[in-house]
Amino acid sequence: MDCINMLSWNVRGLNNKNKQQAVLDVCRWSKIGLGALIETKLKGDRLRDFMNSSFAGWNCYSSSVVEGHILLIWKAHLMKVKIIQENTQLLHYRVNMLGGNLAYCLLVVYGSNQLETRKSLWSDLATVQRPVNPWIIMGDFIAVFHVDDRIGGRHISVKEMEDARQWLALREATEMKTLGPNYTWSNKQDGGAHIFSKLDNVFSNGSWIDTFPLAVAYAQWDVESKANYQQAQSYLCSDPSNTKLLSKEKAAQQDYFRHEKIYASFLRQKSKITWLRFGDENSSYFHTSLKQRQISNHIVSYIDDNGRFVDDYDKVVDYYFQYFKNHLGTTNKATGQIASDCIKHGPVLSLDD
Repeated sequence: MDCINMLSWNVRGLNNKNKQQAVLDVCRWSKIGLGALIETKLKGDRLRDFMNSSFAGWNCYSSSVVEGHILLIWKAHLMKVKIIQENTQLLHYRVNMLGGNLAYCLLVVYGSNQLETRKSLWSDLATVQRPVNPWIIMGDFIAVFHVDDRIGGRHISVKEMEDARQWLALREATEMKTLGPNYTWSNKQDGGAHIFSKLDNVFSNGSWIDTFPLAVAYAQWDVESKANYQQAQSYLCSDPSNTKLLSKEKAAQQDYFRHEKIYASFLRQKSKITWLRFGDENSSYFHTSLKQRQISNHIVSYIDDNGRFVDDYDKVVDYYFQYFKNHLGTTNKATGQIASDCIKHGPVLSLDD
């Protein structure tokens, strides 16, 4: 059974036109049908102008409770959405796909950066009601679930993960297989001062895995700096003699390359992480984890030569078929037969040796 492509993105402000264009480009490129934009800071007329100018034909949901925090957008011809619960840290809703009987629940999280305030989030997540069973949870938790969820800065303690891990076990949810970079946020500092954290997560329950066994999450690193660089290049191409545009393009290029350099540095340090393993109990949470592990080795997508994410089933099958066809079952012409007469002229090992 197929599911539409979904998006969860902490955009950290959408008042900038460049950022709005970047969001639109990602939605078009990735064929997004349902999206949750987090920390938009858009309210009132600015929100309406954004939807009218960039997302014509889409529906959206905002309210006095989640306005500026979470903006839900979806293609009107694909589904109907009904809000179940909302507060400043979460938006829970039911999705009914049009043209069939498929329905599921989706919960978007925008956690508080205050530890005490975030405790109420775990309480709400533990008691939330689901009118249908397939369930997916995604968003910016601003919390860590594993000891390797942060590189740099202070070390993650078991106590720091306690609330998050308890919720996972209680709600029988497991992390969805994720492609792309593991870390979704950095403090953008150079040298030894830089910090990488995994603050964005996607979880699902056993019913979701049964319904969508090949569903995966895809994380993308530093879309903003890349988008700014690409847009600066586009402006410069339209007016190559403009010195101001040339300066902006150079600055955007340096910013993008700096982020790439920092990320490369992080990858070299990743191998130094000490892993802390938790024992699994014989519970429904454990069995849900097993289901996730069973599908973790499925190949469901690839990145083509142009850097595009491809998840079309027929294209994926053909891509890997051609790849292995070119590497398996071929003869290496550079390797000739062994001349047995030559071997007799030198020392030869016997079976006893």
